[in-house]
Amino acid sequence: MKLGGHFLYADLHDAKTLDEWRACLRGSGLAILAETNITSNVVTALDRDNQRKVTLIQRLVPSLLRPSFQNFAGVRGSQIHEVFQSGPLEYLSFVAQKQI
Repeated sequence: MKLGGHFLYADLHDAKTLDEWRACLRGSGLAILAETNITSNVVTALDRDNQRKVTLIQRLVPSLLRPSFQNFAGVRGSQIHEVFQSGPLEYLSFVAQKQI
């Protein structure tokens, strides 16, 4: 990335270590221009797409593997869906710019 270039980034992270995560981003020579918590948007998207994913998993995935696929897909009732709703994980998006 050239000087002044922008980097758009979104990821999930443990809420307890967000400050460390931000420090790593800043330490990379990037200035954080914007930070947005998009967790509620992600939960809304997961909920809106829930039935389609459940149907696909039931149709295409062997029953033994379904729990893993459901968790990965974030279907309602899965561990990943629950932690997004209860707060230990946050999904953030960043707009950063190369400074050095």
